[in-house]
Amino acid sequence: MQLAGGGSDELAVAAAYTGWKKSLNKSQYCAQNFLASGVMNAMEGMREALQDELEARGFLEVCVPPSRRLHRFAAEKRNEQRSAALETHARARFSLAR
Repeated sequence: MQLAGGGSDELAVAAAYTGWKKSLNKSQYCAQNFLASGVMNAMEGMREALQDELEARGFLEVCVPPSRRLHRFAAEKRNEQRSAALETHARARFSLAR
C-alpha cells in the first residue's frame, strides 16, 4: 500500500496516521504497512497534547469528544491532587525551616 503519492515524508506520515486511525484492526494495519504500533500511539498522544494546548491558548474552539472528556477529567483530577500534595509538602518544609 502506498501511503503518499507526493514523495514527501510529511505526507507519508500524515497518510499513515490517518489510515491507522481509521483502521478497525490497528495491529494488522501496522503490520501491513511496516509501522510500529507504539510509534502510532505516541503520535496520537502528541496530537492530543498539541490539540489540548491549542485549545487552552484559544487557537482552537474547545471540542472534546466524549471519549476524551473522561480522560481529560481524570488528568485534571490528578493534577489537582499533585498540586495539593506539593503545596502541603512545601508548607511542611517551610514550617520546619523556621
